[in-house]
Amino acid sequence: METSFMGNPAFNALLAYESADMFGVLVWSPLFSTTRGGGGLFVSDLWVASSARGQGTGRKLLAHAISDAEDSSGACFVRLAAHRNNPSACSYYAHIGFDEEADMLSMLLEGSALQYFKEI
Repeated sequence: METSFMGNPAFNALLAYESADMFGVLVWSPLFSTTRGGGGLFVSDLWVASSARGQGTGRKLLAHAISDAEDSSGACFVRLAAHRNNPSACSYYAHIGFDEEADMLSMLLEGSALQYFKEI
């Protein structure tokens, strides 16, 4: 499923389901990296129901998202963020091939700091 505003998708969502039972979701957005020299995707959400874990659902969702990104803008990398207090997610991502970016620091601008820039 793709949600589009003014012809440009704000995000893309993939759903894994059987009949009316959803057991997986992946939400991603396109991004570009000058240091990597190409397009990629940022996975903002990847969820698989506990009853469906260990069956390749996460890998299939990720493979489909990468294929979609490759078709639309090329995909030379995938980035995601995981909460350090979720060791099972961190372990899963490492298991399927993700590496921690030791030289990167994730930062967030929101609230009054964000409002400041909206008012300039």
